[in-house]
Amino acid sequence: AGAYIGMAKTRALDAVARKLAVQSPEQLSLLYKNNALSHMSEGLTQEEFNNIARNNAGIVFAAEELSLIFNAICDGRRFITLRDLAVWLQGPRTLV
Repeated sequence: AGAYIGMAKTRALDAVARKLAVQSPEQLSLLYKNNALSHMSEGLTQEEFNNIARNNAGIVFAAEELSLIFNAICDGRRFITLRDLAVWLQGPRTLV
């Protein structure tokens, strides 16, 4: 059951990545700037990343899922930078 849940979470995160990956670098930068409101110089918070997922892919992640996502995308740091976001979208899909 745990593997199935992990695969479902991975598919949800992949759906978000597919929606964001079609954006130009300029659009991605604007999306980032419009959402990284509380700590723009440091990056997106978990809540801000969740807002992007909801607004662009209709997917909302639970708090524990966001912790796993942040571990995967930005090595567990508290914020996802624009560079982290771009590297994630260009690289192989992330397993949660």
